This record gives sequence, C-alpha cells and structure tokens, in this order.
Amino acid sequence: MSSSILPPNATTQEQAMELSIAGLSEAKINIKDLWNPETCPPEFLPWLAWAFSIDNWSPDWPEAQKRLAIQDSFKLHQKKGTIGAVKDALSTMSINTEIAEWWETGDQAGTFKVSALVSQQGIDNELIQEIGNAVEANKRLSAHYTLSLTLNSETDTRYLLGSFGASIATVEPYSLRELNSDADFTYITASMGALVATVEAIP
Repeated sequence: MSSSILPPNATTQEQAMELSIAGLSEAKINIKDLWNPETCPPEFLPWLAWAFSIDNWSPDWPEAQKRLAIQDSFKLHQKKGTIGAVKDALSTMSINTEIAEWWETGDQAGTFKVSALVSQQGIDNELIQEIGNAVEANKRLSAHYTLSLTLNSETDTRYLLGSFGASIATVEPYSLRELNSDADFTYITASMGALVATVEAIP
C-alpha cells in the first residue's frame, strides 16, 4: 500500500517534492548543530556561511579554516569598512599582512598599501584574486589600495660533508711479497640559501 498522500492526478513535480520532503524525517541532524560553526556537519558549512553573510569564502579551504571564517563573521561585520576588518579577513586565510595607510606613507589621501607574506601558499593568479576579493569585501568602498605579495622562502644554511672510502688488504703467509692496499675517497659539499620574490598587484 502506498504511503503517498497525494491525489491520483498529482504531477511528476509534486511527486518528486513529496519524496524529497519525506527524506527530511529520516535525517538525524539536530537543528542547533546546524547553526553552530563548531558542530555543523562539513557538507553544510557553505550554507551556514551563506546564512552568516560570509563575503570571502573558498570551497578549497580546509575544514578548520571554514569553521573559523564563520565563527569570526560577527566580529568582522562589526567593523566592516575599516582597516582592521581587512586585516582580520586576511588573517582568517592564514596570511600574514602589514597594512600602511596614506598618512603613514605620504601617499594620496584615502589610499592604503597591503603587504602580504605568502611563504607557505606560494603565489599564483588564484591566490592574488582571493586576496583581492577579501580586501574588496572588507575595505571602505571609497578607499583605493595597492597589493604587494611577497614570497619568502627561508632556511638555515646547511653543509653536508661526506666521505666514502674503501681499503682492502690481503694478508698471506709470511713471504717477501708486499701488501696491497687500494682506497678511493669522495667528498660532497652542498649548501642551501634563501629566496625572496615580490609581486606587485595593482587593482
């Protein structure tokens, strides 16, 4: 016996909607958990971010970063349009930044400079666009800025010295024959330095 409550002349769309709604009763999800960034199931985080009006979001972020962005949304909206909001938005992306306003640098009034250190992520067009979107979404609309990305790869200098050798001696009963000894030695040295590259992106 069918459990449908639709009339016999129900359309295909109505039947599909009934099947979809019926599945909701089987979902074992607490509504309170859905609205909590710490307990929301990972597959629903994009929807929670939309509900919290998250302007800067990437599906490629790690789960922990997505939850952090949602948790910080209220704080960001409180000071949106300020330099502090720009700094917080970029810190959510795990990017170290330094921001200097026009009165600190002597540039044109109303402008500011963003210097981002991206030593871990590397620099590509996607990252530049992502940082630009974060700045645009949180800065004052009338403010103009210059974005500078610095790729900094640092390492302590290391030296490797190796020696490989072999010595073979043949000992025979006492006679006047000489002992034979053969040996080869190889030395290897290597050093590592640091690489610094800067990319200027002017919107």
